Amino acid sequence: LLLVVFATNILLFTGSRTGYLTVIALCGFFWLRSAGKVRFLAILLIVAAIGVPFIPQQYEERFLSAFVGKEAEGHSKEARMELARDAWQLFVDNPQGLGIYAFRYARADRFDKEQYDTHNLYLQAMVDIGLVGCVVFVLLVFAIGRELRWTVDVLGRQERELRAVM
Repeated sequence: LLLVVFATNILLFTGSRTGYLTVIALCGFFWLRSAGKVRFLAILLIVAAIGVPFIPQQYEERFLSAFVGKEAEGHSKEARMELARDAWQLFVDNPQGLGIYAFRYARADRFDKEQYDTHNLYLQAMVDIGLVGCVVFVLLVFAIGRELRWTVDVLGRQERELRAVM
C-alpha cells in the first residue's frame, strides 16, 4: 500500500498526461479482468473521492488539457505536433534510419530547431533505426503481448485447477 502511495505521488508530480491516461487505462484493464466488478468500481470511486481533493490545481488543469481547453503551461500540444511532423519528414527523407539518438542533430541541421527526442516512441524508432528496424520493433511489441496473453491464460488455467482440487 505504501508503494502505491509513493508511485501515485511520483506519477502525479511528473505532470505527464500520458502517465495519467495510462493509469486510467490500467484501471479499466483491471476492472475488466476483475471477478467483482461492482466491488472494484466501489473501491476505485472511494479512493478517487478521498484522493482527488488533494491534487494541486495545476495538475488538474494539466490533466484536463489533454481533452479540452487551453493549456495552462503554453503550447505543448502544438510543439508535439511540430516535433511529429519534423520526425516524419526526417523518416521519409531517410527510411534507412539516421542512427540512434541522431534526431536531435538532424533536426537542428535540417530545421534549425533544437529538441532531444521526438516524444513519441514509434516515431523515435522510425527515425533512429529506419523502416526495417521499426518493423522488427513492432514485431517485438506484439510478441511481448502474445507472451503476456499466453502467461495470463496458463495462470488462469492453473488457478482454476487448484480451486477445483480444494
